[in-house]
Order: sequence, then C-alpha cells, then structure tokens
Amino acid sequence: MKIRNKEKKQKSEKKSEIKLKKLTPLAAIILMTLILFVIVRKSEEPLSIKTILRYTPENMILAACVLVLFFALKSLTIMFPLSILYLSSGVLFTPFIAVMVSMVGLATTITIPYWIGRYSGEDIIQYIGTSVLYH
Repeated sequence: MKIRNKEKKQKSEKKSEIKLKKLTPLAAIILMTLILFVIVRKSEEPLSIKTILRYTPENMILAACVLVLFFALKSLTIMFPLSILYLSSGVLFTPFIAVMVSMVGLATTITIPYWIGRYSGEDIIQYIGTSVLYH
C-alpha cells in the first residue's frame, strides 16, 4: 500500500515537473519580448543602431556586457535583427574587439535556445524515442 502511494506521488511530481519544463521556454520568450517592447516604446523610435547605442554605457566593458545582453534578448525573439547588433558593435568598439564581442554575442544567441530546448524537451524526446523504437 505504501509502495503504491509512493509511486503515485512520484508520478504526480514528475508530471508537474514536465509541465514546468514545458512552460519555461514560453515564460522566457514572453519576458524577452516584454523587455524588447519596453526598450522600443521608451525610445519612441523603431529599433535601430541609434536605439542600441543609447542604452550602452560609456565604459567599454559595460558596453560589451550590455551588447551581449542584447544578443541574449535577440536569441528568443524574431523581431530583433542580428545585423543591427553587429553594426552597433562595430560602431562602439575597435574592429578586433567588435569581432570578439560579436562572436561572444552570437554564441550567446545560439546557446540560450539550445539550453531551453534541452531543458524543456528532454522528456518529450525520450518518450518519442522509446515509442518509436518499441512500437
């Protein structure tokens, strides 16, 4: 009797964990879209290099961090063109540093969706793999 209750409890915990994993990407996308919306609304102009330069500080290290954060923001939205970020990087930094910041930013842009997908879709992929292999 105790074993059955324990198994039921484990199954319900696993189901709630799967639901949470499915909601994580949606919450991240909504959050990033809201941040982008606030930035564009506050600047009262379309998203441009000028808008991005307005939000970057004078300190080069902080400017690089802010630009990488913009790349992270881009990773979950489709309405934020990478070309604007590359051009902003070129305006802010020397060519070598601009390329380095753009490479780190691009790695960030690629990595965030990968980890969200890995975190939220692992159980689904395992289920699909076992159902295809054993049926």
